[in-house]
Amino acid sequence: MTAVRTLARHAVPLVLLSVLAFVPVWLAVRGVKPTTAGDVKSVVRLVWVVAGTAWMFQLALVGAAAPLVGQRLSQLDGMRAAARGFLRAVVPCAAAAIAVVIGGVALVLPGLILLVLFALTGASTEPGLPAPLLDSAAVVRRARLPVVALVAGLLVVDLALAFIALRFPLPVGKKPTAAQLASYRHLLPNLVLALALVTPPFACALAAVHRTHRS
Repeated sequence: MTAVRTLARHAVPLVLLSVLAFVPVWLAVRGVKPTTAGDVKSVVRLVWVVAGTAWMFQLALVGAAAPLVGQRLSQLDGMRAAARGFLRAVVPCAAAAIAVVIGGVALVLPGLILLVLFALTGASTEPGLPAPLLDSAAVVRRARLPVVALVAGLLVVDLALAFIALRFPLPVGKKPTAAQLASYRHLLPNLVLALALVTPPFACALAAVHRTHRS
């Protein structure tokens, strides 16, 4: 319930910061305009890549939600607190993402385990590195089930959005028509926006778990 109240009170700043967090991805994909059947295949691959790596940006938003958990702030004060939390979380979450990617390069399972262990990094206020990562791992050990469920849910939703997005474009043959190609031009930017919009509920829930289970 804490996460629900946090989202209800501070939905505006959280959604705005989530969209801002995904702006670099949106800018990177907005220029992708397929002109051949081969380009369409590349767009489809990019859809899965973007959805599969969205967690890198989504975990940082946990830092934006953390200062708002259990607080009654005005929208302006909430935006300021969330922005400070988000900026503080960027570097630790980047370090966590690098660790997860390195773990996933060897085998998928170690990467997933690290993703769960470091899922609360953004909510930590521990200074320096690797203190926020260690703090996250310590809290996760006391709240394994909710964190595993939230991380799994986040990944499933991200991939489901990719699956749904790919249902809308027209089927493409060896020689696609202009209409078929046009149906893929806004696919990636729209997916990025959808990923940004689904992030705040998960960020609030993870931040609430950190607040509840941190000793």
